[in-house]
Amino acid sequence: LVADRSDGAAYMIEVRSTTGRVVQLWWAPKSMIRAVADPNDTTVFIDHYEYSPNGGAPLLLRVEDVVRLPRGISADNPREGVSAYRSLYREIFTDDEAANMTAALIKNMGVPGVIISPESGMIGKEAAEEIKASYSAKTTGDKRGEPLVMGGATKIATFGFSPEQMQLRNLRGIPEERITAVLGVNAAVVGLGAGLSTTKVGATLREYREEAFESTIIPL
Repeated sequence: LVADRSDGAAYMIEVRSTTGRVVQLWWAPKSMIRAVADPNDTTVFIDHYEYSPNGGAPLLLRVEDVVRLPRGISADNPREGVSAYRSLYREIFTDDEAANMTAALIKNMGVPGVIISPESGMIGKEAAEEIKASYSAKTTGDKRGEPLVMGGATKIATFGFSPEQMQLRNLRGIPEERITAVLGVNAAVVGLGAGLSTTKVGATLREYREEAFESTIIPL
């Protein structure tokens, strides 16, 4: 149930005996159940629930047969909770893009795009394509790192920034910090680099773990 509240709400369906006593509680994933208002009476906040466990016609459940544990209130639908991850989509996207860029730089021998400028004057299109192909063959793929010899005076300038200049490690640490902050757990507790880089092994880490249980896990 705690994990499901990351979607904005958790639900349990009550199973009753013939006398009306609750004898079982069944967890219902949020994707399968939704609260429905009364279309004929605006004073009724939730009239019933629609439960679709098999993807077919939904089963109608009474309000008193469902335990609803929302997290916050959704601005789009006040009958639904709001996910803790909703404010983190941009951070997750940033981390994913940083991973893609790192992979691209490593694939290209850690060298971003460059501008090759022959210093002997203008050159034709065919000569430019030949220089480009020769440079790519020597600096990418299985032949990366091989010596490159140009036929004349040539200037090669880096177009962009190196990984050190961009500080990609620090960039990827920001999403880690913000995601764990929203979830209420210090990054060091789950072993993320953003937390371990500022945490001393020993008493400090022990205190962070205690704080995670006392401030987050136990209240949930």
